[in-house]
Amino acid sequence: MKLKSQLCLCFLVLCCLTSTVFAENKDIWYSDYVTKVTEMGIMQESFKDFEAEETISNAEFVSAILKLVEIKTTERISDMDYARKQGYILPDEMSDDDAPITRQNIAKLISRVLKLPDAPIDEISSQISDWDNTCPKCKSDIIKCYKYGIMSGYEDKSFRGRYTATRAEVAVILVKAYNYKGAANE
Repeated sequence: MKLKSQLCLCFLVLCCLTSTVFAENKDIWYSDYVTKVTEMGIMQESFKDFEAEETISNAEFVSAILKLVEIKTTERISDMDYARKQGYILPDEMSDDDAPITRQNIAKLISRVLKLPDAPIDEISSQISDWDNTCPKCKSDIIKCYKYGIMSGYEDKSFRGRYTATRAEVAVILVKAYNYKGAANE
């Protein structure tokens, strides 16, 4: 009987701790986005295992964006090879599948995979404080992601295209890309 009481007590304590952790996590700025991409099967981590400030590799992001648009590779090739074959990744881009993905590479991939329409560069570029330091080959893709609400800059109005993206940022971007895709298909 004593063992049974101890087990019940342990169970109650565990339940209280779990609900406390979940309640605390609901206040984190990215929590709704992580929940959404997990429910959609785009990112596989559970919320408690989610390492928000860690990076995501080129290969992980490519797999996620292909899942987002429901592209299933039928051939026996990696998602990276599929993306290269489809022209989503050009020959001189992302040669290291395991390297952390940069924000400018995310913009390029989203723009190409979702086939984002052109957007006026001058109108938006003036809103980006580090525009002059932005990769010239990436500028139109970044502008498209800004224009269609998929990506944005930081509080200091910088885009930081050469910076690696955190897992939290990627969760937000993927949900916004999904929302754009849904709106574009209506």
